[in-house]
Amino acid sequence: MGSYTVIGCGSCVGSAARAESLRNFLLGWWTFPWGFLAPFYAIQNLLNSSSRPNREKLASALISAGVNIEDITVDASGMTGMERRFLEALARILGQVVLTKGKGTPEWRAAEETIAGFSEGKLGRAEASTWLDRFSKAEFDPSGRPFEERVGDHRDRVMLLRLVIEVAMADGTIDPSEKQAISLLATRLRLSPQEFNRVFNAAEQEHSAGRRQNDQERAQALRILGLGENASHADIRNAYRQLMVKHHPDLAPPDEREDATRRAAQINHAYDLLVGSK
Repeated sequence: MGSYTVIGCGSCVGSAARAESLRNFLLGWWTFPWGFLAPFYAIQNLLNSSSRPNREKLASALISAGVNIEDITVDASGMTGMERRFLEALARILGQVVLTKGKGTPEWRAAEETIAGFSEGKLGRAEASTWLDRFSKAEFDPSGRPFEERVGDHRDRVMLLRLVIEVAMADGTIDPSEKQAISLLATRLRLSPQEFNRVFNAAEQEHSAGRRQNDQERAQALRILGLGENASHADIRNAYRQLMVKHHPDLAPPDEREDATRRAAQINHAYDLLVGSK
């Protein structure tokens, strides 16, 4: 007996509520306090199975999981607030490296592809180029905050650093001025010198080998995220975020929380390994 929160589409949540109601009817009579509350819980779940979306309850449940409802609200462009902020920060950050090289360079084209890839089809190459040109010159967002500070998640900051390094390597090498700019960017992203060196060395080792890592650890990390060998960094980030929502320990039923905690730890470790922060 007890209660837990389920977040999802209306049909999925309704199905979960109906299944829980059935369990209450069949098994609730044998639990403390001897089934007295079983009818109450069963009726409550039946009502929840057909109730309309409740924005207030949804916002409260998401806050408990560390998510702001505005971050997942879709705007007219098809982007959530979180997606838009990340893409704007990505365009700004990549722009710091590629702007000195100019349009049409391998770095610029790599940056366009990166932004388009992370937009999941919402931005084409031409639009990505426009974003790159626009945000590379914008040091602050409309609220007056540096774009780098909009990236609150540590793993996203590490991912951005890794992307900048790989874009800078698009012409085959990183010159001293590019490395200095990337090092300064790492500081603005609130990453330590040790983190910068670790991520930079991991990217450089992959690049110098002329191929992606294919050792057992990386292969296992990709399997954990449900990805193939040729997964892009956009694929890795998207898979990580989806799996963490699915297996967030705070949203798991009490009897599944231990398994969810273990699964979340595996997902976090796999992601860290793939972006070079471990």
